[in-house]
Amino acid sequence: MTAARDSVAAAWNRSSETFHWDVRLLDEQSEPVNTILVDAPGYVFYGLKPETKYGVQVRAVNSGGVSAWAEPWWVRTLQENHDEAPQSPKNLAVHCVIATSAQVTWDNDPHVDYWVISVNGKTENTYNNGKQLTDLTPNTRYTVIVTAYQKDVASPAAQVQFTTLPQESVPEVPLPAPHDVIVRAISPTEVELAWKQNGAVSTWFASVVADWQQRVDQRRHGMIARFGGLTPGATYTAEVYAQQGWELSPTVRQAVTLPERS
Repeated sequence: MTAARDSVAAAWNRSSETFHWDVRLLDEQSEPVNTILVDAPGYVFYGLKPETKYGVQVRAVNSGGVSAWAEPWWVRTLQENHDEAPQSPKNLAVHCVIATSAQVTWDNDPHVDYWVISVNGKTENTYNNGKQLTDLTPNTRYTVIVTAYQKDVASPAAQVQFTTLPQESVPEVPLPAPHDVIVRAISPTEVELAWKQNGAVSTWFASVVADWQQRVDQRRHGMIARFGGLTPGATYTAEVYAQQGWELSPTVRQAVTLPERS
């Protein structure tokens, strides 16, 4: 469970026989504040008070009735005068959904140190503004909750839901990844990235990421990108992937080290 100044996000594991849950918010005296029925194992409560202790309880709901309430999880929202919290992840979206996989993306924010992504209660940290979800269960509802962190201060959480396709569905031929990628330093502060592409593509997304996670992004309509204002002598990882409609290709990465100033 994570908290920002005015929100609390909770996620939990799904059991095979449960498809609905009651989730309720508790105040500091363990009194219910709000209860809602959800069809995915995760929920975000908004509009809360800063620097206030809240609890969240969950119980399963199925055709046989309801279970007992689970023990509450407790968390305190951040202070009003806390270090400036990052913005909630923008444009959180799910692409390329098939029976066993999907791709989740959101807008990059160079001020964010890392993101925490929770998928049906399974949580991990990531330094990339997207993740390929694999080993999913066909015909299953998933809830994705993403929270940005800057100096260990959490943003309000963003949430999106999707349902995987039935197993018998045949996925379309995937969009191929860019190939023949060339990354070269053209000066101590500039990098040029070029590539080739098979198939119809409307847009490419290119970026360079330094070892300390300083990220620069570009949206391109041609197969070349140039990045300036970089740090001499630093090692950067160049990345590029293609987009056609809602479909995204795999990401191709290649490292380059800039020369020192002479």
